Amino acid sequence: EAPSTEPGPTATPIPASPEPDVFLAYTGAVESPELSVVDGSTRETAADVEAPVGPPVAAELSPDSSYLAVTTRLGESGLNEIQVTRLAARNDTASPSPSPSPSETPMDPGETLTLAESVAVDPFVERMTWSPDGGFLAFTVADPESLGETNVWVFEATAGEAWQLTDTGNAYAGSWVPAEDEEDEPEAVLAGFLGRRGRTDFAR
Repeated sequence: EAPSTEPGPTATPIPASPEPDVFLAYTGAVESPELSVVDGSTRETAADVEAPVGPPVAAELSPDSSYLAVTTRLGESGLNEIQVTRLAARNDTASPSPSPSPSETPMDPGETLTLAESVAVDPFVERMTWSPDGGFLAFTVADPESLGETNVWVFEATAGEAWQLTDTGNAYAGSWVPAEDEEDEPEAVLAGFLGRRGRTDFAR
């Protein structure tokens, strides 16, 4: 049978993924890497971040691109260091909850804070997660002075500092999930894990 001359069905094109507003780039030698925040549209450096103290483990950019959290190894100590850097202000008109203005945070652009040192246990402990508005960073600290007991800590952008949320010794930060739509309630709560009890909501 002769092949048909009728045109076949047109394949539905797959839409291209949108370019990120910014992305992270490690450059330089492995022994002394440099970390930069690169503009997704121009490919130009949008901000330079303080050189990491050791090999990078994880990095999380806040949703509004105002803060960068980085976890690095501290040599052969078996510890990680968690830092957060305030980046140069970026106008994001699409964000329903803009990040704190310079007058609302004590951190200057380019300033880096060391939030904690943590035992290098596993990727689950090393996970960091930003709230949807970029105002809070939740992370887990395995305390090197208490045999690696794990607790949830939160960095608050408006205060420019981190505070301990749990003291159970077996808590892990999870993800921010939508809160109930009630007056005077935040838009998200922090979900996490407490021992073997599974998921729990730590704070509103």
